[in-house]
Amino acid sequence: MKNKTLTLCECAVLVALAFVLSLVKVPLPFGGSVTLCSMVPLVIAAQRNGAGWGFFSAGVFSVVKLLLGLENFSYVSGAVSFVCVLLFDYLLAYTAVGISGFFRPSAGDTKRTLCARAGLGALVGMVFRYGLHVISGAAVWYDLTKAWEEDPSNMVFRYGKWMYSVVYNAIYMIPETILTVVVVIAVTAVMNKSKSIEH
Repeated sequence: MKNKTLTLCECAVLVALAFVLSLVKVPLPFGGSVTLCSMVPLVIAAQRNGAGWGFFSAGVFSVVKLLLGLENFSYVSGAVSFVCVLLFDYLLAYTAVGISGFFRPSAGDTKRTLCARAGLGALVGMVFRYGLHVISGAAVWYDLTKAWEEDPSNMVFRYGKWMYSVVYNAIYMIPETILTVVVVIAVTAVMNKSKSIEH
């Protein structure tokens, strides 16, 4: 078992890597962006060290993202909207990725089981993150987008707040989730192969 100092250092490196990867992104036409697998290091931190460390690592990442995204709060007014964006777009949304830690491998797992656990953990964490963004989109961003948008053919006018938020957030979260799951499975397979060679 790793000592706490080593685990802390490992998680710190993975959080830093997640932040660097989050800076490499492809912006999408309707808003949002797909990053270079920025959630993968957070999933790995959670699955290597458990849910507690996973929530801690993802929580630290969420605070960093919050501090760098403070300009988004200039668009919202009112305490309720402020709290919604704070929680559902940042603190809770990214911290939710730590849920992946509940799917950490156990002794005796086969390579296939390890990869299945890793992929499922990544998927569940990303689905929770998506759900939290949807809440924020419906509670805050729908009304703001409708106020800014002048084109009545835009989807914000065609859909209600929940459908708008589901669709809008899915546009970037689906590719982000697929990339995260695939890369986490690949990294888990490579790490397991390396351990097999060492033994």
